[in-house]
Amino acid sequence: MLHHLTRLLADPPPSLVFEISEGGVAMARMGTKSRLPESIAFRPLAPGAIDPSPIRENVHDTAELDRALAEALAEAGGPRKKKDAALLLPDNCARLTVLDFENLPGDSKERLSLLRWRLKKAVPFDVEAAAIAYQVQRAPAGKAGPAPFSVLVTVSPAEVIGQYEAAIRRLGLTPGFVSTSAASSLNLVVEHGVTMLAKLSGPILTLVVIDRGVVRLVRTLPTAPAPQALSEDTWREMAADLYPTFVYVADNLGSPVSRLVLAGFGDSLRTAIDVFRRELGCEPQALAAPQGVTDAHNTGIWGYLSEN
Repeated sequence: MLHHLTRLLADPPPSLVFEISEGGVAMARMGTKSRLPESIAFRPLAPGAIDPSPIRENVHDTAELDRALAEALAEAGGPRKKKDAALLLPDNCARLTVLDFENLPGDSKERLSLLRWRLKKAVPFDVEAAAIAYQVQRAPAGKAGPAPFSVLVTVSPAEVIGQYEAAIRRLGLTPGFVSTSAASSLNLVVEHGVTMLAKLSGPILTLVVIDRGVVRLVRTLPTAPAPQALSEDTWREMAADLYPTFVYVADNLGSPVSRLVLAGFGDSLRTAIDVFRRELGCEPQALAAPQGVTDAHNTGIWGYLSEN
């Protein structure tokens, strides 16, 4: 759907891909002749070992993270000669946003300075010391947005990214590609009119509205600590939280949301789909990858594979 999607650091596609979340570590090993994985592994993390946030320390149990990473790597066959790896970070350790501009400087340094200036009002950390990646978008033909240019931006403090990169380096690997799970997951979205991706990751629900290949809106909503284990009432409350975004899209983007795609809902997926269908008047679908519905812990991996 979107090509060359937001990444914080980028080199040629590595053969090892790690996705870290509060729940655990997922890892995929690429084949030498195919971009489909030879093997995928997952190792859970003890509760509290990782606490994703852009404003405080994320890794609270280094030994536990190292254990999960090493076991996932060993299960997938261990390291090879090529030592580079892709690293997909938890959604809540970065901010994904869309900024609108009437004009953009042609010079890359001036453009980055302008982005940092705009982000100062949008994120709760020092953007001057943050890693920023961006993708310039133009309004879809026939659907002018609030400005001729919009920029999809991912930003995270360098020290937060460094905590996760250090864990990969302790494996003897080099993180040659760094992104977030949500940004990579966008590559799996198949559009049908105005499409909303709702991706659940721990206590955070990320909403991304896409129209004709352009991300028009990103919102992050807090949710319950362990939504997979909660009752149907919880999903009705989440539907109520989603409703204002549905109204905003219809009023401001010219068309209502015609497809709602869900990711990261785990065992509660079917209940969430049923509740959202009743409460929001749409037909929700699970985010799919080549192997079927994505798992809550490897959505970003499958999105990464579909891009490379």
